[in-house]
Amino acid sequence: MKILKSLSREGFKEKFGTKEQCLSYLSNEKWGDFYTCIKCKKTKYSEGRKAFNRRCSKCGHDESATANTLFHKVKSGIDKAFEMAYDISTKKKSK
Repeated sequence: MKILKSLSREGFKEKFGTKEQCLSYLSNEKWGDFYTCIKCKKTKYSEGRKAFNRRCSKCGHDESATANTLFHKVKSGIDKAFEMAYDISTKKKSK
């Protein structure tokens, strides 16, 4: 997540302060303009059951934006996980 290193704490909170902002970013990074179903490899989809999910139009598989990413099955909440990633990626190395 190269984007995190260039953001101040305030900038980070502005861009990734809510669950929706984090899921939107992750969805755009994961699929962008091109979706492929992980089950059947088809490329047509509709909205999934939850916000930012995608549902395959052929097999019906509903995939979340976090599936098969670093944030898959996080228990603390996606916004907290993003904040941890920010803290880790911006931590200064001690000598």
